Amino acid sequence: MLYIELFVILLLLIFTPIVLLVRRVLRPCIISYPWPRVKDMIDKKKVVQQEIEKNETVIFAGSFNPPHHGHLAMLVYLAERFGQVIAVVGVNKNKTYNVSPEFRARLITKMIKETHSISNRLKSKIQVEVVSGYIWRFGFKQRASSFFRGIRSWEKDGKDEQHLLGLNTWGPIVYGPM
Repeated sequence: MLYIELFVILLLLIFTPIVLLVRRVLRPCIISYPWPRVKDMIDKKKVVQQEIEKNETVIFAGSFNPPHHGHLAMLVYLAERFGQVIAVVGVNKNKTYNVSPEFRARLITKMIKETHSISNRLKSKIQVEVVSGYIWRFGFKQRASSFFRGIRSWEKDGKDEQHLLGLNTWGPIVYGPM
């Protein structure tokens, strides 16, 4: 009887993480715009303690080619919810851009700095980085808890985003964090 219980526990320990990872790839969490405002969520008491993770670092990754107000809106939304937001301008060697990643990073930084409707408190929570290589490796080094991506629509970007989600989910397991 004891062996059966140990076998069941071992199976649960092995298969539960695998099932959770497969579920994450097959059914990603999608938050559609307009996003719920943090203030409204608190006022309506729909927020649990975990909903606003003030001490967590998150990554908002993209090509930002070009950076626009939608990117800025996402950065502000994430800065309201989390302690630190890192906007990562990814470098994709398979794509050709008219503007360098470093220039796009400077544009984002300038947009954040010069947008008067963003409080200084929120501005101080956003940093911009250029990352070549696997962004999830950068995320591990920064101790990021989550990755966020902006997409135009699931029909236009879904297939590519599904691929990136799989890479970001399985990459750390297959290749290791560093």
